[in-house]
This record gives sequence, structure tokens and C-alpha cells, in this order.
Amino acid sequence: MSLEVEKDGSLLICGDKQFLYPLSGGGTLKTRSYMMLRYSKRGKKLYDYNHVWNLPFNPASLNAGFTDLSKGRSTFYYAAGYERISYENGSGIQFADSILLQQFSNGSLRIGPENKTSEELSVHPNPAGEEITFRSTYQLTDMRIVSISGSLTDIEDVQQEGNSYRCDISRLAPGMYVLKVLTDKGWRSAKFIKE
Repeated sequence: MSLEVEKDGSLLICGDKQFLYPLSGGGTLKTRSYMMLRYSKRGKKLYDYNHVWNLPFNPASLNAGFTDLSKGRSTFYYAAGYERISYENGSGIQFADSILLQQFSNGSLRIGPENKTSEELSVHPNPAGEEITFRSTYQLTDMRIVSISGSLTDIEDVQQEGNSYRCDISRLAPGMYVLKVLTDKGWRSAKFIKE
């Protein structure tokens, strides 16, 4: 298990946890698998990564976990770990061991270039009073509200209902702001006015 405290006070935690792997003939195999969590400085869960196993055979045992976390250049993190799979091949139990390295960007799994997604972001109502809403067909991994001058606000409380999100902005001073959201498809942004 490893823990990293970011400059903004958020926490990045990686390790392993119990996992039930479904077997093709029915039943499950109890194992340990790797996971990564990121919490804001106020305790809001911003990111939850759980590895999904996709094996072409029924394993006899599975075991995996992150063992180390290190910050690289820019906002990248590198999580190192291990995997051990045992399986029956007709002549006895065989083991397959491997090392694992995942690259994360500020707590989000980096699975490709951080290009803007084609999905548009729109904020309602606009102008807004106490609350804004927006939709995303992709899972949100980070959210920021920035003033038009570029200052990061401390607003980060977002409530999810399906693919709709609500955010309380009642503490913001009147003016123009930019909502930035990060999904596994990249960053999106939209301007809105707080009345």
C-alpha cells in the first residue's frame, strides 16, 4: 500500500483489495486485486480505479497489488506492482508472474493522449444562481471551477445522478467562471455566469 499527498491537499492511495473473480463454469474465485483511490482535501472521492481481469481461462489462483507509487514529471504518477496467476495446464499447476506498471495523470488512469473529447459540455442554467447542472456519458474523474482570471476556486462538491451532475455554486461571487471536467476521454470545459 502506498500514499501520496498532493500539493492541493488531495490524497492518492494505491494498494490491493479483496476481489471475487467470476469463473466461466459458475462460482467465484476469491483473490486480491489492485486498486487506486483519490480523495479531495475535503474527503470527496474523485477517482476509483479497480483492475478488471479478462482471462481466457479459469485460473486456479489470482494475486495482484500495487507496491509502490512515485511522482514523475508534470502531473504523472507511476504505480508499480505485481501479478501472479496460477492455472492447470494438464500436467500440473503452472504459475505466471509479471511486474505491473501503470501511469496515472493526477489520480486518473492515463490510457491515451489527453486530447479533448468530441462530447460537448453545457452548463444549465446559464446564468446560474445557487446550482449548476451538466451531463456526461463518460465517468467523471476530476472537476474544477476556475474564475475567468484563471484562479482555482475551492468548489468541488458534485452530486451524480446517472449521467447528470449537480454542483452547488452558492458560495461563488458573481462573475464569469469556467467549469472543467476530466473523463477517461479527456478534458472538457464550458463557461458560465454566476449571478
